[in-house]
Amino acid sequence: MENPNGSELIDAHIAQSFIAIYPTLLNLLFVILLILGGSFLGGYAKWSRSTEEKGGIPFKNILFGAAASFMCVPFFSSVIHIDYQSIILPIEAGKSAIFVQQALLLVSVSGIASYLGYALLDGIADKVLQQEIKKESEERKAQDEKIFSQNNSLRAEVLYLKAVTNTESAEKTGSKNLLEEALRCINEALAIYSENKSSPEYDKSRVYKGYILKRLGRIPEALEIVNEQIAAGRTTPITLFNKACYLYLLQKEKQDGFDQIKTLIRQAITLETNDNELKQKQLRLKNKIKEDGEPDLKGLFNELERAEIGELECGKPS
Repeated sequence: MENPNGSELIDAHIAQSFIAIYPTLLNLLFVILLILGGSFLGGYAKWSRSTEEKGGIPFKNILFGAAASFMCVPFFSSVIHIDYQSIILPIEAGKSAIFVQQALLLVSVSGIASYLGYALLDGIADKVLQQEIKKESEERKAQDEKIFSQNNSLRAEVLYLKAVTNTESAEKTGSKNLLEEALRCINEALAIYSENKSSPEYDKSRVYKGYILKRLGRIPEALEIVNEQIAAGRTTPITLFNKACYLYLLQKEKQDGFDQIKTLIRQAITLETNDNELKQKQLRLKNKIKEDGEPDLKGLFNELERAEIGELECGKPS
């Protein structure tokens, strides 16, 4: 017995593949014929209604109707759920009624698409266009909001830095106008940062506003800010230290209440933290007290107390 050669095997494989897809092609052709039949009816009905002269076959209307049907029927099928699985030849036993129902439904939809023609295509195109416009509009809106937020954040940062620069210049020159300008800048920065009051930038700006108010002699307002920060759970070495400074400036003329202030200073230096940056701030505060280098606290501690504070360990409660 002779073995088949390579070309015969290929031919056999092609033949088997064609036999396998033949029923599918047959059913596709059948569906196309149903759509064409419906589009013919719709196109003819449109022509019959819109023209007074009935001579000749309306090829133009029928061709346009067919084009409209092939473009619109898939769209309608997704809405009314034509069951193409039921429009299969040969008809399965017991499913003749479903076959007829779905076939007629397809013809009907094709006819409607063909009859309505321009309006349907314009409607579908308009719907798709509106969806694209809406999507693009939402994307552009999100992008604009992101850009606006970034610009606002940048502006707030510039205003904060300007406030710091003006305050430092005011301390060197004694200019009250520069301090007023610094206060204006920090208020503008706070107005932007207030959109997210839990942000570190908002806290930092609030603390610095208190510092500016202190330099302007508006110490009760500065103390109010730092008290609000502490009451809100934002207790840091800086807020505790600043509160001690503001209280001392208010009470040093009375020569009373210094024990509370000294306690606040010790708490600021020993407030428990594992943050190295905060520990560095605590170390700077401790050295200021140890060397009597904080102008706002001049005269608060005696030499023995300053030495005792110099022995405190930063970041660890005593």
